[in-house]
Amino acid sequence: MILTLVVACALGASDGTVTLRGPDPAFGAIPIRVDADGVLVRWPDRAPATQVLPLNAVRSVSDAQQGDWAEVQGVSEALWRAMSRLERGDVVMAEPILERLFVTYKSRSGPTTRVVAEGLLRCRISRQAHASAVEPWLTYLGSVDSEAENAETEAARIGPSLTLNSRSLRLFAALPPIWTAGPATRAFAESGARDSLPESLPAAIGALHALYVTAAAFESDGVERETPLAPGGDPVLGFVREIVASRVSSGPTRASARDMLKRRLSQDSPDWLHAWCRLAIARSLLREPQIENQRRAIIELIAVHAYYGRETPFLAGLALAEAARASDAIGDRKAAAALMTELVDRYPGHPGATGLRPTGPDVRRLRDGGEAPESEPSPPSESEGSG
Repeated sequence: MILTLVVACALGASDGTVTLRGPDPAFGAIPIRVDADGVLVRWPDRAPATQVLPLNAVRSVSDAQQGDWAEVQGVSEALWRAMSRLERGDVVMAEPILERLFVTYKSRSGPTTRVVAEGLLRCRISRQAHASAVEPWLTYLGSVDSEAENAETEAARIGPSLTLNSRSLRLFAALPPIWTAGPATRAFAESGARDSLPESLPAAIGALHALYVTAAAFESDGVERETPLAPGGDPVLGFVREIVASRVSSGPTRASARDMLKRRLSQDSPDWLHAWCRLAIARSLLREPQIENQRRAIIELIAVHAYYGRETPFLAGLALAEAARASDAIGDRKAAAALMTELVDRYPGHPGATGLRPTGPDVRRLRDGGEAPESEPSPPSESEGSG
C-alpha cells in the first residue's frame, strides 16, 4: 500500500508531498533534507521529533525537495526492488542489486547504508558465503544504533544474534570467527591485511575485523600468531579473542583460552554460542600433538553436529568436515568415510565438503553395521540445553 503524507515545508513557503511505501500510519511532517543517506523529516506530533528515513521507504518527494529527490530516486527504486525480492525469498535476484549499491554505501553510514548492508548480509549468509559476509556485517554494525528500540527487531531479520552487552558490536550465529583453509579464506585474509576499513567506523569494529582476519590468515598459512588474552574491554572482543587465541596462539595461550571457553559453557547462553565454544575448543585440541587430545577433539566435533546441527547447520557442517579430516589424519579411515558421507547427506552444498570424497567400500561397511565408534560425545550440560 502506498501512503501519501502531506508535508509542510520548514519555512512554510510552500507545501510538499512525500509518498511513503509500506503500511505505516500517516503523520504530518516537515521536510528538512534529502540526500544519499535518506530523507530527513521533522515529526510535529511524535517522538523522535526528527528521523532520517531510508531511501527505500520513500516513493517520492515533490515540490520543495523535488530537485534533491531526483538525484537519489534511482537508488530508492533499486533498493526497494532488491529488498522486496529478498522478503519474497528471491536471493538470486536481490543480491546483484545490493552488491552494486554496496560499492557506494560501504563507505557511508546512516539508515540507507544500514538497509543495503543488512540486505547484502542476509543474501551472503543464505548461501553460506562466510568470507564475503564479513564486510557487510561490519558496515551494518557501523550504521546501527545498538541502543535504539528497534535494534533487536532489525537484527532478528538477519538471524540469531547477541551483543553480550557490548555498546557497538553484535555477533551473528552464522558468522563465527572460525575458518577452514580454501581460496575464499585466503582471499579474505589477504584483503583484510591489505585494505583498510572506512575511518568512520568505530575502533571496536576495526579490532573485531582484525581478529577475524588473524583467524583466517592462520588457516591459510599455518603461521602461529600470538593473540593476548587481555582482560576487560569490550565483551564481544573478549569472547572473539578467546576463540581466535585458542586456535592461532602458542601452546600456553591456547590452553588458557580453552579454559575460558569451558567456563562459558556453564553460563546461560544461546545454544549457538555454546556451539561456537565447543567447536573452538575442539579445533584448539587438534593443534595439540598428543593422540588423546586428537581423539577428544574428534568427539567434541561430532558433538557439535549431534546437538547443534539443527540450529547452526553451517557450524555443524564445519565440525563434521574437521572431524573427518582429523579421523583420516590419525589413520581411522572408516570413521573418516562415515563422517564425510554424513556431511554430504546432512548438509548438501556445505563449503566444508570441498575436497572431501567418501570412499565407497568403507562407507557401505559402516552403514551396514560395521565398526562402531569407540566413544560417544558427551551431551550438553544442563545449562547448555537451556540456552
